[in-house]
Amino acid sequence: MIPILLVDDHPSVMEGTRMILEQEGDIKVSLANSADKAMEMINAQAYDVMLIDLHIGDVNGIDLAKQVLKMKPDAIILIYTGFEFNNHFNLMIEAGICGFILKTSNSEQLVTAVRCALRGEVVLPMSLVKQLRKSALHASGTKDGQHATLAIRIRSMKYLERSPEGEAIRILPRAC
Repeated sequence: MIPILLVDDHPSVMEGTRMILEQEGDIKVSLANSADKAMEMINAQAYDVMLIDLHIGDVNGIDLAKQVLKMKPDAIILIYTGFEFNNHFNLMIEAGICGFILKTSNSEQLVTAVRCALRGEVVLPMSLVKQLRKSALHASGTKDGQHATLAIRIRSMKYLERSPEGEAIRILPRAC
């Protein structure tokens, strides 16, 4: 069984997500409805993947991910959010978060994101990839080393694979 921790403060989202993932047959989802509960559970058990909501009550999911990664540097953490995360992308990457999945994603996209994370792959929405490409192209004429580095990293990936729906693209190897 693949142990997954889902950290979210919305009970219906947690139950629905657990149902989708556990229908796979080889996934077991544990639920935490607060940052404190999540930290308690992480101390007690190992998880192959952690799905953390971007906003958990009054706690920022990125900050929680940083706390987890201090304890468990090899943790695979995906931000699971109902909000567009493009504006938070750099913060998430700097924090060591391995990927992102929108709560509006369908069940196939959710399962794919989890399985890709387990294989060390990253799934990004096409809208974010387009934004990153525009930023990288714009930065190529500037002295901003951060964006120029991003452009080099994207070009140096083994390959990019578009999902059948054209909504997301997989980047190999893992970028976290």
